[in-house]
Amino acid sequence: MIIPYIISISLLITSVIKVTDAYLDLDKNLKKQREDFISKTRALHKKNSQKGNITILAAALTVMISALFLFFLQKNSIELKEAKFRKESYLCMSYLNGETAKYIKAMTKLNWLFRTLFVSYAAGINTAQVKMAIESAKIARQTRHLYYLKVLSRNKYCSSPEMGASHLRNLPYQTNKIITLKTQMDETLIIGKNQWHTTIIKSPKGIRLKNAFCLQTNFTLQSTFSSELKISTEEIPMPGLSALKCLSGSRSS
Repeated sequence: MIIPYIISISLLITSVIKVTDAYLDLDKNLKKQREDFISKTRALHKKNSQKGNITILAAALTVMISALFLFFLQKNSIELKEAKFRKESYLCMSYLNGETAKYIKAMTKLNWLFRTLFVSYAAGINTAQVKMAIESAKIARQTRHLYYLKVLSRNKYCSSPEMGASHLRNLPYQTNKIITLKTQMDETLIIGKNQWHTTIIKSPKGIRLKNAFCLQTNFTLQSTFSSELKISTEEIPMPGLSALKCLSGSRSS
C-alpha cells in the first residue's frame, strides 16, 4: 500500500523539478532576448544620431555655399554694370569730341569760302552769281550746324541726351539761342572762346560710387580760320569734392 504513495510522490517531485527547469530556461531566453533588443536599439539610435549630425552639417554647408554664390553673383553683376558705365562714358565722349572736330573742320572751310566770296562781291566780280553762292553757302552751313546739334542731342553712343548737354551749352561758335549762328560782316563765324571745356556725366545708378567718374574735355582753337583743334581729356572721380568739378564743369587741377 505504501509503494503506490511513494511512486506518486516521486512523480510529483520529478514534475516540479522539470517545470522549474523549464521556467529557468524560459527566463534565461527572455533575458537574452531583452539584452539583444536593448543592444540593437542602442546601435540603431547611435546610427540615426550620426546620420542626423551629417544631415545638419550638410545643410549648413549648403547654406554657406548658397550665400557665397549669391554674394559673388551680386558682385559680378555690379562689376559688369561698372564696366558698362566706363565703356559707354568713353564711347560717348570719343564720339562727341570726334563730331566736334569734324564740325569745326567743315565750318573752317566754309569760313574761307565766305571770305573769298565776300572779297569777290566787294570787288564787284559777278555780283549776282556771288550773291547766289553766298546764299547757297549759308544754307549749307546752317544745315551742317543743325546736324551737329542733332548728333549732340541724340546718337547711338550716348545712352541719354543729358550726356551731350555740356557740348550743347559750350558750342565752338557764338549762336542766337543755339539754333542760328552769329556771323561777322563778311559772313564768317565768331568763335565763342579760344578755350572751352565740356563734361560727360552719366548717372552712376547700380554701381559703387567709388568707381563713378565724369569725363572732361578741354578744347583749344586759335581762330575761326583754323581747323587745328587741340583736345585734351581727363577722368575725374565723382566721390568727395571731385563731384563738384563734375557738376560745375570747372577744370580740375
